[in-house]
Amino acid sequence: MATLLKIRNSRGRRIRAQPWGTVPAMSEPDGLLELLVDMANRGFSDHSISLAVNGTIISGMLASGQEYAQETAARIREAAGTDHRGIDVFFDKMAEEWAATRDNDETETEVAFDPPRYIHIKDGCVVAGEDLAFGEGCWWRIRIAEVSGWTFTRVVPAPAPVDLG
Repeated sequence: MATLLKIRNSRGRRIRAQPWGTVPAMSEPDGLLELLVDMANRGFSDHSISLAVNGTIISGMLASGQEYAQETAARIREAAGTDHRGIDVFFDKMAEEWAATRDNDETETEVAFDPPRYIHIKDGCVVAGEDLAFGEGCWWRIRIAEVSGWTFTRVVPAPAPVDLG
């Protein structure tokens, strides 16, 4: 019988990180995925990943919350020019908070684990049916509780179709 890994979050609650071959209840986020996302948020991870989310496969690169916030703010400024009405500032502050959290963690001798609620994917593409998605990928922010399965394998987008006629 497999034993659960004994990991506790910053509030002392046990995290359910199942070893390979065990299945968490559908209402509970995957503890192993939470740990992986936490590592990415601390700047220790940059992996290709594919997620099953409500029956849809999303494939891309795992990114930190800080990188997601910085890129989102930059894209808002780029798309809206001077008419962004301060929405970008929200994401700038979000990026600063991620950076402060990571900097605080590096000074502590024991790192507290407070499970992340969202996973951030860059260059993410939706894989539908028999066909691979094509074109440029985009940023995704996905609730970890909505992920029903995942793998480190990235589904590579197919090149755009060529018109021969």
